[in-house]
Amino acid sequence: MEDPRLRLFAVIAISICAFLSTVGALMTLAWWAVLTPGPRLLRQSPAPLFALVPVALISALGIATGGDGFSYFIRMTAIVLVASYAYQVRRPGEFLQVCGWMMGNRTGFDLGLSGEIGLSSLELLGRDLSRIRTAMQLKGMSLSWNTFGPIAGGMVIRLLSSSEDQADLLYTRGYSEGGTACPRFSRGTWDFVPFFAAIFFLILSFLEVRDIFILLQ
Repeated sequence: MEDPRLRLFAVIAISICAFLSTVGALMTLAWWAVLTPGPRLLRQSPAPLFALVPVALISALGIATGGDGFSYFIRMTAIVLVASYAYQVRRPGEFLQVCGWMMGNRTGFDLGLSGEIGLSSLELLGRDLSRIRTAMQLKGMSLSWNTFGPIAGGMVIRLLSSSEDQADLLYTRGYSEGGTACPRFSRGTWDFVPFFAAIFFLILSFLEVRDIFILLQ
């Protein structure tokens, strides 16, 4: 979807659908696999799959203790995949434009600017992680419990230092609150297809399974 407004509302709707039930999560996975370039993006950059490791561990623990770990795994997997798609297709400045369009140039600008700073921090974290992996490969090292602590600590310190630099830059430029955003959006030919599909799946997720089959008949 080229229009970030439709993409944002579709992602919110389909994420709620995945959260509500296992059936909703399965519909979310179908939406992600068929109506978005998510699978292709995941093949190009499989890094988001690492987020599924703690999900799998918690799910296994839930199953071992008699809980509903399988349902948790399906729902969280769907949410992680949708979130990774939304992050991978976004363009810099989109969140600021959408917030400015929704809430005006005061509250919307502040919220959008905070979101853009947070997203840029994630990009910085991803680049640092890529450099660390390259350096470890050149030195013939592998990730272990002994190296994980220093790496994680260094990355946290790097993010805190970057946040401080950004705060100093905003202060130096005299930023206090609010601003002016001039949003301009373009819409693709098929943007409404995944958008309305997400809304439709969200409506179905509020129905009982037997009601869904009756509706399909």
